[in-house]
This record gives sequence, structure tokens and C-alpha cells, in this order.
Amino acid sequence: FIIMHYLEIPEKNLTLYLPENLGECDAKQYAEMAKLMYWLFVGQITYQDFKTLAVYALLNMKHHKKNANDEKINEEIFKISELVADFFTERKTEDGNIQLLPKQFYINNHLPVLRFFGKFYGPEEAFENVCFGQYEDGLEEYINFSQTGELQYLINLFAIFYLRKGEVYDAAKSKKRAKGFFKHIDIRHLYGFYLTFSAIQLWITSGEIYLGGNLINLSIIYQDAGNSVKSNIPGIGMKGVVFDIAESQVFGNYQETRREMLWNIIPRLHQLRKKTLDEQQNSKSNDTSTAQ
Repeated sequence: FIIMHYLEIPEKNLTLYLPENLGECDAKQYAEMAKLMYWLFVGQITYQDFKTLAVYALLNMKHHKKNANDEKINEEIFKISELVADFFTERKTEDGNIQLLPKQFYINNHLPVLRFFGKFYGPEEAFENVCFGQYEDGLEEYINFSQTGELQYLINLFAIFYLRKGEVYDAAKSKKRAKGFFKHIDIRHLYGFYLTFSAIQLWITSGEIYLGGNLINLSIIYQDAGNSVKSNIPGIGMKGVVFDIAESQVFGNYQETRREMLWNIIPRLHQLRKKTLDEQQNSKSNDTSTAQ
């Protein structure tokens, strides 16, 4: 269910509703918040500027120059802007700095359609209509952008998932679009989808979900099997297991596997990783018993 901040303005007999996180935003609010979060991410605005601008975006208000020096209005905006902090959680980094992480309690796509030289359609809720190849390619672009902040990776990610109606995913065609006219897509859509991907990836990697009537912990798919590099980016360990499913030949060769729907593949990946982890645990137990 949705919980929002209620803001009463008695003198105008007006009640305003301020979302507490991205999941509560409507499409317009989500797009505007994505833009502001990107500006904050690249250092174009300060955190306080972000909170102030977010108030105007979330309440559908326009900033009038004549009110810029109105102390009463500025004071009220500042008070409301403090509520925008609820959009984030704070994480302390290894160097002692504070990192702001958006709260992402949603698995739906707030911006499912792009009107840009025709219509392009993005993924459905929880990536139900996404093939494994899209997810694998998208995860790589998602990780690349998370680590570098380079805009091209953001464009690549968007091009992988936004297709024309009825179009089958083709990696080469998506790369061509990413290098062509998709470069001109508004940052609201580009970063908005990055946030959507991040939210769904976090959902997949952080908890238990029901598949086929069974409650399974999908997070084990992304656990490091060896000495791979640690990261706070959800799912970076995926690159170590993407070929496991093809080697099993359950869905055919690697290219055939990529064409399968994601949610046909995920349960098999879980099964394979659980088997590997169980074998590792049994091996350790046997080594311990032998040593004793």
C-alpha cells in the first residue's frame, strides 16, 4: 500500500500529497525525480538544491522569480524539502563518507512507453516480457554505468530494453540505435530506466520470492563462487554464472538460451548455483572431518 506525506494549507483549504519514495510517484513525478537524481549523481546540483527542486517537481509547482526573495515562502519550501530526505537511505563508505542510495521498493516500470520517432515499449512489471539475452546484456551495461558514470552505457542500457511493438530483441540493432538517434533521448527516460533496472535487480538479489509455488532465495545466484571482486552493485557476480545455464543444454546452446524468457531461466540458474554451493559446503565439511 502507499503512504504519503499529507501537507495541509488551511488558508487555501488545500491538501497536498508528497510521495515518500520513487515507488509512490506517478509517471510525471518519476520522470522529474529521475532527472534531478541524475543531476545530483553527476554533481550538477547540491543535495539541498536537489531537495528544493524536488518539492516543486513532486507538488507540481512552478518556481516564480518574484517569490525568490520571499522569506516566508522560502521557509515553507525548506521545511517541506526536508521530507525529500525520505527518498534515500544513507550508507557509510569505506573512506568514511556518506553515500545516498535511493529507496527502491518497486518492480514496475513507471515509464513504459517512449514516443520518439514512433513508439518504443519498455519492459513490463518485474521484467516478465524480457528474454535472458536482454537481461544478460543489460546487466553488463548497468554495471558499467554504475562503475564509470559514462552516459553511453546509460544509452546502451535503454536501447537494449526499449523496442518497437512486436519486435524481437536483436543486440546488433540495439547497439546501432544506441550509437544513433537514441543518443538524443531525454535524461528523464535514460536515468529513469536505470533506476527501474536497479530496483528490479535489487528485488531479485535481496530476498525470497515465489516461483512455481515454491519460496526460493534468488540471492544465491549472485554470490561469489570464488575470489571475484566485491562490489556494492547488486548482481555483479552474475557474470561468473551466465554460461552455466548454456553448458547444461537444458534450453539448447548459448544463443538459444539467450532467446528464452528470463523467468524460464532464473529458476534453473538458482538450481545450478545451489548445487555448486552445496558441493562446496560438503567439500569443506569433508576436509574438516579428515583434518580431525
